[in-house]
Amino acid sequence: MASSSEEIELRPQPGRKDFHYRGDTRGLVAQIAAAFGIAVVFDDSVLSRPVRFNLDQVDFYTALQLAGMMGKTFWAPLSAKQILVAADTPDNRRRFDRVSERTFYLPASATPQEINELSGVLRGLFDIRSISPAPSRGVLVLRAPKRLLDPATQFLESLGAGRPQVLLDVKVFEVSQTSLRNLGVQLPLQFQMFNLPSLAALLTASPSLLSQINQLIASGAINQANTTAIAALLAQAQSQSLNPLLTTPFFTFGGGTTLMAVTVPPALLNVSFNSSNFRSVQHMTLRAGDGDPATFFLGQRFPVLNATFSPIFNTPAIAQVIANNSFLAPFPSFTYEDLGLSLKATPQVHATSDISLQLEMKIQSLAGSSENGIPLLVHREYTGTVRLKDGETAVVVGTISRSDQKGRSGLPGLGNLPVLRGAVTNQKVQHTEDELLVVITPHLVSVPEGAETEIWLPPSR
Repeated sequence: MASSSEEIELRPQPGRKDFHYRGDTRGLVAQIAAAFGIAVVFDDSVLSRPVRFNLDQVDFYTALQLAGMMGKTFWAPLSAKQILVAADTPDNRRRFDRVSERTFYLPASATPQEINELSGVLRGLFDIRSISPAPSRGVLVLRAPKRLLDPATQFLESLGAGRPQVLLDVKVFEVSQTSLRNLGVQLPLQFQMFNLPSLAALLTASPSLLSQINQLIASGAINQANTTAIAALLAQAQSQSLNPLLTTPFFTFGGGTTLMAVTVPPALLNVSFNSSNFRSVQHMTLRAGDGDPATFFLGQRFPVLNATFSPIFNTPAIAQVIANNSFLAPFPSFTYEDLGLSLKATPQVHATSDISLQLEMKIQSLAGSSENGIPLLVHREYTGTVRLKDGETAVVVGTISRSDQKGRSGLPGLGNLPVLRGAVTNQKVQHTEDELLVVITPHLVSVPEGAETEIWLPPSR
């Protein structure tokens, strides 16, 4: 049955001693203990091993620790002036080590993974072997000697003081500029040729448009109030083959029945310039704890079609619902894609108040083309770490996209001559420039008290 009592405190004589010993392990431990006024009781498990021990100016705990490492032993206090020395085995540790048990209730926000990681840290730092984590209840039970349990308690209490808080000031600048210049002469490249006597005879034999409208009104087919029908007749007349002769200049060649006419389309002089500028500033503030990620998304969700459904076989049942217009097509399958800027920042506060930011940034947009009806996406990603001082600003990402499109139209051959190029060609120049700049500034808003407390471990036994 386990008993509860105060831990025995050993009180060796203060000071430092010199040791120059050659013999066995039992004699070495006895000599060290006698030098500091301590009596020794050896357990039967201690084996005598030949050792040579030479040290100058060492204290009691250091000398006994080194002797235990050489002889593979450990010690436990029996009183203020007496110790028990036994072989360092797990069974002897359980028998002779006086242990205490403490239960720690962790914050409700602690995840099972964090509790298990904390157990591993305690085993590695404080050599506490008996740890019983209960992640479902947020409980951690430690069983260890009081000399190890006290610094572990101090360590756990310092964790409960809270994490530093960081305010992230994020600004996203977006600038888009587009300019279009259309300059030059657009000469006619197509001409229409027709026989002039045949076209004149057809024009003479064709009744006038006004007489046709009057005949329709007299017969009652249309009335003067029906302006829609009259407008349709005018549009039909303008689309007839006589239109080039009536509205377009032409020149003739030949004679008699072979008199031909060629239309002369007008030439166009283009002098135009269009320019557009777009500026956008997005300002966000995100607050995150030390080691906790903060995620921000700026953009829109775009549906991308995955599959559609349609009947393969025309069964009598399907034919019936189609005939009576009661067929409902199944809803298509699609997924949403995030288009825009996605930023994930994980701050880490250092002892010098510097802040390291682990950044993950994604920029996704439509490519402007598709394959099998599915739009293609353009994906750009940045991952990195930047270290800043409190209030220091850094440009995280800056992208510039430029595109130039040039087009020239004109007469073949003449448009390639340097002298006549400006007089017989028309040039279109389009310039597009997009800039994106992401600026981030961390601010340390809170630091828990006692975060810099030092934890000292007692001498090993």
